[in-house]
Amino acid sequence: MEKKIIGYFLSRKYSEFTGQEVADVMLKYYEPKRKSLKVDFLGSGEIEQLNALLDAVESVVGMHFDDFNVKSRKDEFVIARFLTIHFIYTRMSLSLKNIGRIFGDRDHTTIMHARDMADTWINHSEIYKRENRLINDIARHLEPSPSGQE
Repeated sequence: MEKKIIGYFLSRKYSEFTGQEVADVMLKYYEPKRKSLKVDFLGSGEIEQLNALLDAVESVVGMHFDDFNVKSRKDEFVIARFLTIHFIYTRMSLSLKNIGRIFGDRDHTTIMHARDMADTWINHSEIYKRENRLINDIARHLEPSPSGQE
């Protein structure tokens, strides 16, 4: 999306743009982030916390939530979903059912399996090195930055 917008504007002189035209182009190429995310039952503080968590996961795994929140057993999607579920479960006070709702009404047993698998990764870090590296990277992204630094 960003490449399309940048390409459009780079192809014309700055002086040729009107405010309305810029707004029209942005709306044309704008894609809502996390369309599959269900948060209508969460409070505003919980939504803010969830978005920060998803930002960290997306940054580390290199995929958007909508890309890995699909009905697929492809390894990269499963790992991203399980990591997200692990961090939601450990950092937010949500029930398994509500975590399932966030992921498009997945069953609570699916969430239990993801939670348990992430625990296995952590408890057997010598075997699951890649998964543990991802967990540690996400945790670092979620740490508050030292005051005065950005």
